Amino acid sequence: RDRIEAILDGRVISVTSERKDPDGEWVQHSHSLITWDPTRQTAVVRGASRTGFTYEAVVESIVVDGQKATMVTRGEGTGADGSTFMARLTRVIDGDTMTRKFHDARSSNSEDDPDWVSDEVKWTRMK
Repeated sequence: RDRIEAILDGRVISVTSERKDPDGEWVQHSHSLITWDPTRQTAVVRGASRTGFTYEAVVESIVVDGQKATMVTRGEGTGADGSTFMARLTRVIDGDTMTRKFHDARSSNSEDDPDWVSDEVKWTRMK
């Protein structure tokens, strides 16, 4: 589950991702911050995961059509072991659902690409 909130007088979007551990308890898996980069004139996403993966991504495009919004980001990151990963990510928000899909992924350790690279993931808003 993701917890999203505006912080610092609305200048930053904070996203905390949580997953259930084997005991059924929710634990923080990753945290990211979305800010405006005045030099690049785009939004930037910076984050880190529980496993030591850190990343930065820039927003390439945002298209809004009614309730549907599509955002494409391009980013790169480094694992705790020094491995690198680059990809594009497409997020589509349509009403109460969000779908995520990675594209054009490249890894310095291509034999061990994470399973989630090729999977489309869909979330539904909790009410």
